[in-house]
Amino acid sequence: PGETLLAALIREVREELSLEIAGVAVCRLWRTVEHQYPEQAVVVHFFHVTAFAGEPESNEGQLFRWVTPVEAQKLPFLDADRPLLKDLMSPL
Repeated sequence: PGETLLAALIREVREELSLEIAGVAVCRLWRTVEHQYPEQAVVVHFFHVTAFAGEPESNEGQLFRWVTPVEAQKLPFLDADRPLLKDLMSPL
């Protein structure tokens, strides 16, 4: 409670990937998506971040890899995330 979107982004990136966001000026809110799952509604905020410091680590046991937007189309994204995949293929 009371945490700003930017503070939450910085904390989550640090906690989950051990990366530091290199300043507020490199973050821009890209999209906010509201989605109704059968059990609950979610609101997800997506940011475009252009500068990180550090090397990504899997702190929560998650698997990760770099993929192109075309490769991402074949991955099992959550329903709330899937509509954004086509937008990733467009320039920001």
